[in-house]
Amino acid sequence: TLVRFLLFYSMFLIMYGLTFNELGKATFAHLQPLFLPILGLTYGAYLARYKGGALDVVYRNAPLLGIVLSVAIIIYYVLYKVGSIPYFGASSLIFIPFIWALMERKWLFLFLFTVVLMLTGKRSTLLALLIVTVFYLYSWLGLFRFLSLCLVGFGLGSFFAWQYEGAISILHRFDLLFDALNKDTFSLAEMDAATSGRIFDVLAAYESISENSFYWLWGKGVGATFSYDTGSYIWTTNYTHFTPLPYVFLGGLS
Repeated sequence: TLVRFLLFYSMFLIMYGLTFNELGKATFAHLQPLFLPILGLTYGAYLARYKGGALDVVYRNAPLLGIVLSVAIIIYYVLYKVGSIPYFGASSLIFIPFIWALMERKWLFLFLFTVVLMLTGKRSTLLALLIVTVFYLYSWLGLFRFLSLCLVGFGLGSFFAWQYEGAISILHRFDLLFDALNKDTFSLAEMDAATSGRIFDVLAAYESISENSFYWLWGKGVGATFSYDTGSYIWTTNYTHFTPLPYVFLGGLS
């Protein structure tokens, strides 16, 4: 029922967008956020119902996947540091073996995959897996042992940061975020730079939707764009990174 609704509503948003928005790159870019949940739900339901063994194969081979991804990401990071690759942001598929290591309590693997995850530069994935890990450890250890583990982890982390000044600087994106949060006065511009433009694009998308209450109900449709001032140039885009706002921008709260 959910998939059928998403298909129907996606068709409506495509027709709505083609009527009121220009046909361009944004039109085709919006097809991914529209159909990705549909494909995920459909394929996931198909695997669960008819091909449960496929999920077992993925789980059994998670350690191998983790090693292959770790080697690839380490090579990527080294190439980035020497200037051969200009963009810092590798694949975050490492979350699959990370979850395997956590569930199987393979602590050495978990440590390795955590380090590799930081080398990807994917802050949202790191935060999401940190939250999952916190809940898992709490349910497994209980309150007292969980708090004790947090205290030890905080102590070791503080000691490491104090002994090795600038150790965090090897992680470019995390370093920027740490500096922005560590200032005496909060700067929206510094937080935007530390989050790779995530702050201003969220505010700009919100302002674009707020132009008319109709947009909050039905969105702006496929192909819609919005612009904001980065400080040095005007940036026009079709997507904001703070879910569910991009879906509200596309299809409204309805």
